[in-house]
This record gives sequence, C-alpha cells and structure tokens, in this order.
Amino acid sequence: MAYCIIILPLSIIRWLGFTQEIRYGANTIPAAANFTALALFGLSGFLNVILLLTTKAQLFGKALMPTSETRPPSPLPMVGNPAQ
Repeated sequence: MAYCIIILPLSIIRWLGFTQEIRYGANTIPAAANFTALALFGLSGFLNVILLLTTKAQLFGKALMPTSETRPPSPLPMVGNPAQ
C-alpha cells in the first residue's frame, strides 16, 4: 500500500505530461508538481524504515524468539541439579 502511495503521484504527473506532449507538443506540468512527486518518491526508503519499525513486533516477535511459555519442554532429562 505504501508503495502505491509513493508511486501514484509520479505516475499521474508523467502520464499527464506525456499526453500533453502528444496532443499539444509541449508539457505544461508545473515544475513544482514534478519536484513534489519526485521528493515523495525519494522518501521511499524512509517510509520502508517506518513500516519495518511499526510492524517489527508482528513480523519478528514471538515466532523467532520463543519464551519459556511458548517453547515445548525438553525431551532430555536434566543431569544433576544446577541449584546445588
């Protein structure tokens, strides 16, 4: 979803520019609009980091690091008592 939000403005601006060049021979899209779309596209790495940090617990949480509650008991008997 984030990728679509990043790509959509740039795609629209380019599509409008190409159609204007074909119909009228010149592209009249303002440079500020193009710059804004390119700046948003340039922030894709930043948005990827934000997505990773916000979904990290769901992706890497309990599945990769089992706790004593989620880990099954060991089938091997303990040798000796470590408390002694």
